[in-house]
Amino acid sequence: HTGKYAKSWALKTVKETENALTLVVHSKNKYQLTHLLEYGHAKRGGGRVGARAHIKLAEEKAVKSFEEKIREAIEHD
Repeated sequence: HTGKYAKSWALKTVKETENALTLVVHSKNKYQLTHLLEYGHAKRGGGRVGARAHIKLAEEKAVKSFEEKIREAIEHD
């Protein structure tokens, strides 16, 4: 494992307004691997490689962190 896949992730601002922000998290150059790793895939000689859920877990963690920061900002306002 070289870490290239982990380092390939980036954050892109799609739209920003006065009261909204739309972001996209994506793999810049390893996008072909994302669904194979997240959901698993068939092997050439038969059998399967198991899923390694990592995108969904990262999304859940980011949403939780974002919600906590919003709550803190509201409480300290």
